[in-house]
Amino acid sequence: MEVLSITDIDMIVDIISEGGIVSLPTDTIYGFSCLATDNAAIRRLCKIKNREDGKQFILLVSKNYDLSQLLDIDNKTSDFIKKHTPANLTMIVNKNIDIKLADIFELPTLAIRIPDNDFLQSILDKIGYMVSTSCNLQGVPFINDYQEIMTVFPDIDAIVKFNPEPASPSTIVDLTGEEIKVVRQGEYLI
Repeated sequence: MEVLSITDIDMIVDIISEGGIVSLPTDTIYGFSCLATDNAAIRRLCKIKNREDGKQFILLVSKNYDLSQLLDIDNKTSDFIKKHTPANLTMIVNKNIDIKLADIFELPTLAIRIPDNDFLQSILDKIGYMVSTSCNLQGVPFINDYQEIMTVFPDIDAIVKFNPEPASPSTIVDLTGEEIKVVRQGEYLI
């Protein structure tokens, strides 16, 4: 396992681009990230987390990414996203059926977050979007300490050494229907 710093952007991008799994601080908590288009990386991530294959993951998306390639969104949804992002906000949105993602993303919807975080945006500007999931075994509370993550998950390819501030969950909104529904209220207020 490589131990990296938040300045090692190119190394992080290379590891993820080559099918690796990296644990890194996000705008909420430490997360595991890999390519959303790599079936082998996703299966490996599910195995590391002892997670059922059928559950989807959140995608972190660059604020500069053309969302129409990833999502099937109307003007109302597009306006909402422009107004409320980047932010600590996870949005459930309709997927563009032409996008080629890993097999796990079989539902007609995606959960995306456009983080307000310079470190993450530097990675996402080079990758476009990537999987993000909490650093934990299924059914066990998340770990937000890089040393403990290294001990519990020795099979990941790299970890970014960082001491994050106390974690706060993202607000989750469902943008797939006529009305915007708050699924979970986090720190970000709609």
